[in-house]
Amino acid sequence: MNQIDRDLKQELEIHQRYRAIQYKLDIITENLSLFKDLMQHRHSSVLEWIIIVLILIEVIDMIIVKVF
Repeated sequence: MNQIDRDLKQELEIHQRYRAIQYKLDIITENLSLFKDLMQHRHSSVLEWIIIVLILIEVIDMIIVKVF
């Protein structure tokens, strides 16, 4: 049975196929990580701009209140 198992693995190139699939999965995992980081960066940039706009509105309001 062991001989048949080894022969079938060799004939079907199980180890090469496994390595190829593992390599592709590693690339996909790396790409997903990169996309996740990009999306988090985009989200944080939007939040930073919202904070800047709110501070600007507060400053403008303060100036208006002091002048009038």
